[in-house]
Amino acid sequence: MDIELDSVTVTEQITNAAIYSALILLVMVTLLILQVIFLRVRFLYTGKQRHRLLKKWRPKITQVMLGDSSNMPVLPRNEVCVFLEEWNRMFGTVRGNNLAQLQNMAKKFKIYYFAISMIKTRSVHDKLLAIITLGHMQEYSAWDELTELLDDESSVISVTAARALMWIDSKHAVELIAPKIMARNDWTWSNVAHVLRQANPIQVCEHIANLVVNAPAEAQPGLLRYLESTHCLQLTDVINNILSTTEDDRVASVCLHITQDPNSLKTIRQYTSHPRWHVRMHAASALGRLGGKSDLKLLLNMVEDENWWVRYRAAQAIINIPQQNIETLKQIRDTQSDKYAKDILTHVIAEAE
Repeated sequence: MDIELDSVTVTEQITNAAIYSALILLVMVTLLILQVIFLRVRFLYTGKQRHRLLKKWRPKITQVMLGDSSNMPVLPRNEVCVFLEEWNRMFGTVRGNNLAQLQNMAKKFKIYYFAISMIKTRSVHDKLLAIITLGHMQEYSAWDELTELLDDESSVISVTAARALMWIDSKHAVELIAPKIMARNDWTWSNVAHVLRQANPIQVCEHIANLVVNAPAEAQPGLLRYLESTHCLQLTDVINNILSTTEDDRVASVCLHITQDPNSLKTIRQYTSHPRWHVRMHAASALGRLGGKSDLKLLLNMVEDENWWVRYRAAQAIINIPQQNIETLKQIRDTQSDKYAKDILTHVIAEAE
């Protein structure tokens, strides 16, 4: 009898547990549905509110750009973000006196104080918006706050701060940003190059050239490409110095790839027998850009190289040398005894034709 009662009790407990679990699951699903509905309604409401504010501020900002700053409404705190988004968008599309008009508008609305408070928020969107705004305003008063953000753990925020500093004062900003290029491994090449292009090339060259010369070998390739992207006048001297001293094949490859100085030909020719194939390949390409008829013999030796890419670049270089053309390349091919040399020259001739 006791056994039967215990069995009934266990069955009831299992049934009750199942019912409670189903009820909990039902409540959770209901809450999830309500949350989705709430987010959807909020999204629609925010979108309509944003559209309404854009209709309000877009013509006002355009009016200021045209030189008329009369009848400006008060800027409420809850409309600041939408206003700044449109203000910054307009700022990126105009030049000259229109920029000054927009900056004056921001000063009249005391945007500086809004932006400084937004920088201290946790919202990444608001922080980025504030940084861009202060940069466009060329607000020197925010220099210290923006400088601190160069060390922010977020690469997006730190790079945006670097760009804003460039807009405010590129000469002094380069002095701060150049050392960060090596320290911040999370800064992408394209972002840094874009930031550096905001400054006068002469200002950039001086700092980046010093960085390249004193940098460890693993950092030099990236820094050299920054110099190239800013069309640095000191690039030639830096490359020639590195080519004559470096023992790192990656650094040598980059130098050979970007060099445009005929005076470095003597050094370039030495790299045509380098043990690493990619160095020989870039040396062949450099001879095609800078070499002359005296380099023809050297390039003919390279079309017999064991590596296909070296042979290919050497064959291309031959046709690029002055006084060489497809007909002379065919004549050269017909005199070759090496099978690989004939094949690669035939390949390049077909491409050229």
